Amino acid sequence: MSRFIRYDNKISLRFYLAVNVAIMSSLPPLHLGVTTCAIVVAASTVAWSLGRRLLRTSLRDIPGPKSDSWVTGNLLAFFSPQAYEWHGNLVEAFGSAVRFHGFFGDEQMYFTDPYAINHILKSGDVFEEQSYFLEGNKLWFGLGLLSTVGDMHKRQRRTISPVFSSSHMRDLTPMAYSIARDLRTYMTAEVTAGGSPELDIHDWMSRASLDFISKCGMGYSFDALDITKPNAYRDIVKNFIPVLVRTALIRQTIPWAVRLGPVWVRRWAVAVAPFEHVTVLKHFSEILWNTAVEVLTSKQEALAKGDASVAEQIGQGKDIMSILLRNNSKLKWGEQLPQEELLGQISTLIFTAQDTTAAALSRMFQVLADHPDVQQQLRLEVTTAHTVGDLTYAELMGLPLLDAVCRETLRMYPPVAFTLRTTLADAVVPLQRPIKGKSGKTHNSVHIPANTDVCVGIIGANKDKAIWGEDADEWKPSRWLAEMPAAVQDLPGIYSNMLTFGTGPRSCIGLKFAELEMKILASTLLGQFSFEPPATEIAWQLGNIQVPYAKGTEESLRPNLPLKVSMLKDI
Repeated sequence: MSRFIRYDNKISLRFYLAVNVAIMSSLPPLHLGVTTCAIVVAASTVAWSLGRRLLRTSLRDIPGPKSDSWVTGNLLAFFSPQAYEWHGNLVEAFGSAVRFHGFFGDEQMYFTDPYAINHILKSGDVFEEQSYFLEGNKLWFGLGLLSTVGDMHKRQRRTISPVFSSSHMRDLTPMAYSIARDLRTYMTAEVTAGGSPELDIHDWMSRASLDFISKCGMGYSFDALDITKPNAYRDIVKNFIPVLVRTALIRQTIPWAVRLGPVWVRRWAVAVAPFEHVTVLKHFSEILWNTAVEVLTSKQEALAKGDASVAEQIGQGKDIMSILLRNNSKLKWGEQLPQEELLGQISTLIFTAQDTTAAALSRMFQVLADHPDVQQQLRLEVTTAHTVGDLTYAELMGLPLLDAVCRETLRMYPPVAFTLRTTLADAVVPLQRPIKGKSGKTHNSVHIPANTDVCVGIIGANKDKAIWGEDADEWKPSRWLAEMPAAVQDLPGIYSNMLTFGTGPRSCIGLKFAELEMKILASTLLGQFSFEPPATEIAWQLGNIQVPYAKGTEESLRPNLPLKVSMLKDI
């Protein structure tokens, strides 16, 4: 969560350069070796960080935990895969606006206060995604929505958002049901084949989500459900998020690393790096980019041949990418997405729509297994509704308990647990709940200096008892079938006020797509299967996206969620 050296702060830059000159001048006249240069850079970076602390307004009066280490601050605890308790205790002990520490004593802020969250997430001109996040996403996905800022990001969002409208989701519903039935068929074959009564639900949900985004999103097929057919992307993506979880701290150095020498040097360094995690990330990036090129080429060739050729593709021209390419071609010059950005969108959409929704689906079936009474009530609702054929989009969205189960699962278990920002200028963040500083002074707002890292705690806000009530820590779908507490309106989230899909200029554009997928899979599978807890304990790891593991398999780099699955006729 530290940018190490950011050159947009003139005072810090001057201080940093001055320290470099002073250190270099003090060295004896000799040819500097690699080790010496490394020491010089490290020493000057530390000195720059200390100088930065002295030259800017301090957050010292804001309460928060003591630093665990002068070098890494609280970041090892913050980014730990088992950090759920740490994040929860942070809010419980210090409130909804907390100061904590990054590298070399860097002061950072953690917010769950509703007014603060609204201000931060809606002020994109002041609070921007962190450099390590943006630069990392450029490496993995190219110039997609997750890696662009400013006017480029606004232009991309204007072009892409309309294809995720309710009317387009309505057109995708028949294809989505077809995928759900295919999934049910493949799962039935595994259940009836005998052997273990447990199925890896996370694996099945990952395959289903990939099938959804490839067919409904790209009008393309990865054959994700058929494990007998090889697919490089399906195989490598399983390892990507676990590797990101394990490299969370070291990835903070990406903004610094991407400036080390020319591109060919950096590529050579990555190619020869003797680290398994680096190899996985490199392989993932290459496969994702090659996949994007293949998808875009096939779509553009079909569009060039006319509507008849498009209709012969999997999506029949109704998939998100076909609509996007047609809309893009009608835009005036300067508004159109060029080839490189289109490839970036494909890479970004394939990945984000696959892993986040797979995590949400896995959680949903796990909590339904843990609550058999709710599972049975939901089964009754969806089977009663499916009297003749598939439901229409409106009918599906109108099922009250199904809607409540989806909302409550996404509230309690958002796939993305927190989001990070950096201040591009000095900012004053308002607080709904004033805090008492260590000096005894009451703060109705927090003055945050430019170039400060800020965390918005999504889980913390989604489970805030002051907002949701004393039962906020309980998975309770019935809360959505009654009148919600008035305080919920204070949260600014685009989905039922919760922060799961964010808010503001960088909120998730795929909300309706994820909702469609969750509801169709739940309504289809619950009519065929019963889900029960597994024999072993399940633990979820915190990271960019939360992932599940059966106890004892956490180091496997392969997320898994075994659940007992039975055919209804066998119950």
